[in-house]
Amino acid sequence: MAHADALLPMRGNWIALGVWGLTRGWVLLLIWLMPWIPYDVQLYEGWYDVLRQGHIPSGDPLWQYPPWSAAPIIIVGLFPGPYLIVFLAFALVIDLVIMLTTLHRRHTSEGAWPGVWLWATAGFWIGPVLLARLDILTAGLAVVALAAMKRPITSSILIAAGLAIKLWPAVLAAAWPRLEVKKRMIVVTLVSFVMLGISNIFWSESMDFLFKQGNRGLHAESVGASPFLLQQLLSGSYDVVERSGTSEIVSTGTATVGLSLSIFGFALVTTIVLLAWFDKLPSLPKTDIAFIALLVLVTTSRILSPQFYVWLGAVLALALLDRNTRLRPVALLVIGSALLAQYVYPLRTDFPDTDSTLIQLLRVVLLLGACIWALRVVFVSARQQHRVVAGKRNPPG
Repeated sequence: MAHADALLPMRGNWIALGVWGLTRGWVLLLIWLMPWIPYDVQLYEGWYDVLRQGHIPSGDPLWQYPPWSAAPIIIVGLFPGPYLIVFLAFALVIDLVIMLTTLHRRHTSEGAWPGVWLWATAGFWIGPVLLARLDILTAGLAVVALAAMKRPITSSILIAAGLAIKLWPAVLAAAWPRLEVKKRMIVVTLVSFVMLGISNIFWSESMDFLFKQGNRGLHAESVGASPFLLQQLLSGSYDVVERSGTSEIVSTGTATVGLSLSIFGFALVTTIVLLAWFDKLPSLPKTDIAFIALLVLVTTSRILSPQFYVWLGAVLALALLDRNTRLRPVALLVIGSALLAQYVYPLRTDFPDTDSTLIQLLRVVLLLGACIWALRVVFVSARQQHRVVAGKRNPPG
């Protein structure tokens, strides 16, 4: 009987890997059936010729990335064979690393299976964007960094590497232990400066991406655009312009809404990080806190691209491995939102129209609901901790 019990986790691992393989096969099938899906990979291939000559494609408005995004684009291009095939193979390897990390983490920490199943099935609920964007790389770095959180130097270096490719891994600082914040911040800062110096040697104009962010408007798929979409849905006409590879709402007040939402989101994320650093959330697992900070960042962004679910899914999978997680209801809402996003992308390339707008609004409602639920978890936990501390200071009698 004991031998049979020992075999159960091993059998579960193989089943999970089998499900992972099936859902990734589904993703590859969709990419083959809908050749417009890997549009971004075609962009990467075009940028490869510029990047390998030592230049950032700053003249292309679609280049909105930190300098080290150039590294994987160049690495893929160095391999023989069609760029798309090599890129998909590269993405699958990173994806498998995430899967194996969740399995290893579940085994070593006696974690819960929902985190494993969440990522195993991600090919189905995230869709083809999972393998058709560079985002899988930063998601992999984030997962390995969180899994290695007990090793400050390694984890901090991985976070810095993620920062050099996409900026969002900065929110993983919310998972830092209180007594190690200063040490980890020093490591991340030093590694980031070194990587920045190297990027300036290899690629000219490597910091141009910072000056392009302010030119972005309110993405039609963002939470902030929802009132404008609803208004335009009722009027029967859509004022949308294609800019920097996205659909932006053209209407009075969009700039104010976008800026206000970004400031509000930054304030919320900062609050969550500070609560964690000052040990005001001891009842919440660190991975829960990191995910909630990321969810707030995504929800309050002026942009809500489908590939953001790759970030959310990877970090959420690690959070759900913890048996004390408070995020299971949040996970269901995020999965539902991601499934609806697939109707808008890649199926409805004519977005927005009546059908896609209704689906988009429902997608936003689910994501907003997940964010509100997650924030409630944070502030309820903080209030409970405040009561505990107050009770110790003023014992009854």
